[in-house]
Amino acid sequence: MVLRLEDMYPEVLVAAQIIKADSAVAKIISAVQKNIYKRSDRILVLGRQMTELVHGKTGNGIEKVSLITHWADCDEIKPLPRERNTLLNRLGILNKFVVQYSGNMGRTHDLESLVQCAQILEQHRDIHFLFIGSGAKESWLRKKVSGLGLKNITILSPQPRSELITLLNACDLAIISFVRGMAGASVPSRMYNIMSAGKPILAVAEEGSEIARVLLEENIGWVVAPGSPELIAKTILEANANRPWLQEMSVQACRVATEKYAKPIIMRKHRDLMDTYHV
Repeated sequence: MVLRLEDMYPEVLVAAQIIKADSAVAKIISAVQKNIYKRSDRILVLGRQMTELVHGKTGNGIEKVSLITHWADCDEIKPLPRERNTLLNRLGILNKFVVQYSGNMGRTHDLESLVQCAQILEQHRDIHFLFIGSGAKESWLRKKVSGLGLKNITILSPQPRSELITLLNACDLAIISFVRGMAGASVPSRMYNIMSAGKPILAVAEEGSEIARVLLEENIGWVVAPGSPELIAKTILEANANRPWLQEMSVQACRVATEKYAKPIIMRKHRDLMDTYHV
């Protein structure tokens, strides 16, 4: 049995403040997880800190753990000319510096800091925030933005998969935002397609998380701690003021996606792993 871990429990539930770390529910989940880990022949994880978390739960079972990341759909998702982006044109923000949050708007995502950041940057008329997605915090986000009267934020419902290439190209800077406690508990799959679209990423994430490591190692973005709206705003202004630097990051992001995370590369790792069990 090969166990593939997409998220770590109970860590995700604790980070989302659904349960407490020392609660009976957390202890039961941990016990069940340890039993599953023990019975698995191999455990697949998505990042280096997730490897460390699993190691802490399995004791000496680290040899059972293999790291195989999510992949980028490089054949489908590619950089497109910004001036011809139909979504930016339709929304009337083609001439803005667009910061995009796209994907799940769940309890584990720090949308609060992003809204506060938009408030801080409200007077910078050339900067616009584009939120696309749905989830547990979507209703809160819409009510908060409406209540504050923020004109520099546009919120869209999830778009068709057929529009993904247009959607991911509809920005100058992508943001992926987590609350505290998510380092190692989850790795955002959207990161790899964003890279494939050639977009630099601003990660609101903890130091040592997989997304933080990738962005800093490959020099394709910035990392800011959760709950730091002022620093997020400062970083966005820095990115907007350094377009040549941003362009270099864009080229590098696409290159990294193609050379390290393209779907055939990741699928080959899965096949190689399964071949070790073939008889």
